[in-house]
Amino acid sequence: MTEQELNKQRIRDLLAAVDAGDLDKALAFYSPDYFDHDRSEARAAGDTHRAALEHAFRVFSAAFSDTRHRIDDLLADGDRVAARISVEARHTGEVFGIPPTGRVIRNDSLVIYRFQQGLLRERWCRERHSTRSLLLETEAAS
Repeated sequence: MTEQELNKQRIRDLLAAVDAGDLDKALAFYSPDYFDHDRSEARAAGDTHRAALEHAFRVFSAAFSDTRHRIDDLLADGDRVAARISVEARHTGEVFGIPPTGRVIRNDSLVIYRFQQGLLRERWCRERHSTRSLLLETEAAS
């Protein structure tokens, strides 16, 4: 298997770990010096980008259940993997001060990952909606 195919499989495995709620396994895919070029509100906490990522994983794991990622496109070139990803999850815990609604929220994103020595070293991400905006829309619809 080529390095590009291995990196694509690593993305599949990462998202499967997140869906299974295995945060330690998910975090093992990231380099200690991981850098996020597009830190979201949940990824803003922490002294390092890696610490902020761990914080976000824990916040979202506590606030959402039944998380399911679907990879719509997955392309690799050199040390980078580009993915078009859809995710849905049930809002079952408080997040950003918004109480749980029990509703399923959905979002789409375009992500570019850069690998270094088999670990995720950098990420660029564009989401269709912020998590907060999706929750506020859901809350308003309740």
